[in-house]
Amino acid sequence: MNIPPALNRMHLEQALKPEDIRTLSIIRIALIFGAVFYLLVVILLYSIGNPDNQNNPDTEFLDILSIIHLVIAFILITTAFLLSKLVLSKGRLFQQSAAQTSEQLALQAVNLYRTSTLLLIAPIEMAAWFGITFCLIGVTNGTIALYPIYWLNTISTLLLVLIGMATFPTRERALAAMETAFV
Repeated sequence: MNIPPALNRMHLEQALKPEDIRTLSIIRIALIFGAVFYLLVVILLYSIGNPDNQNNPDTEFLDILSIIHLVIAFILITTAFLLSKLVLSKGRLFQQSAAQTSEQLALQAVNLYRTSTLLLIAPIEMAAWFGITFCLIGVTNGTIALYPIYWLNTISTLLLVLIGMATFPTRERALAAMETAFV
């Protein structure tokens, strides 16, 4: 019977390189700013909007899109947290690893943490893009100028920014997450 190697915080500290955190940080910032810049473009289009588009807006269409966005956002955000936690499990570490040493196991733990952080933020970003796109539709057809309540579709973007900041990958946060999950 194979006994898996022991893993402790020291192994994780040695395996987690500054470039790992830097790469995760750059990816996180890019994903968040992509959605935020898209929202800024939609706001710019709104501010230079054409008043002629506001004659007879179709609110039923945006109502349906807003409900779809709410359902998609709920599913994606819930899925993001579940998948992220699922990846960060001791069983997953030993299941996927053929590590013979603690150092190899720690490197596999860093890889799982990387995957976990991406699985957390990517589905939330997708929900944000849906919400912003539905606002863009409201801006282009003039509905949002008459019914600003449709700006609530940008709440998923706000959640992206808040969750992205609250879970931003720092060395200490990464070590704490891996220690909790794997040690």
